[in-house]
Amino acid sequence: MTNCNNCGIQTPNGTKTCPACEQKDNKQVNPINKNTPRDAELISAEDIAEHKVTACAAYIVFLLVIVAAPSSRYVRFHVNQGLLLVTLLGGSSVVVCCLALLSVPILLLSIISTIFLVFCLLLFILGIIGAVNAFKGKVKELPIIGKFRLVKTVKPDNPKFWTV
Repeated sequence: MTNCNNCGIQTPNGTKTCPACEQKDNKQVNPINKNTPRDAELISAEDIAEHKVTACAAYIVFLLVIVAAPSSRYVRFHVNQGLLLVTLLGGSSVVVCCLALLSVPILLLSIISTIFLVFCLLLFILGIIGAVNAFKGKVKELPIIGKFRLVKTVKPDNPKFWTV
């Protein structure tokens, strides 16, 4: 078995077209490389085709969608990506609120608030990237933060098992 370089899904050897992303160039279907997420090899093309919209919703209502597809590794992968974004947003919000409560000088607080606003905008852009990848059927980690795991996305011996 090989993995598509475009979406990372397992494809049979000699496949000219990826069944998930429909990449038609034979050169795009290659063995797993170091940039392929470690979960990609365990996600089937059928799982992706069936759960694209659900995985896309994972960036909006991250933990609720896992109820809709508890055995989908594809959905769990994207739930993890969405949960990373929400965790970063919540953590940065707590830091800014604590600084405001500590009576930080107004000039410093305005600079911190501006940095927080830019950070929120970057998280929003990452969320859009993730949702687009989910909708296109790609198993692609978000830049910088995607390698971290908050949700166990793979449990081969019990596909209905998941934890946060």
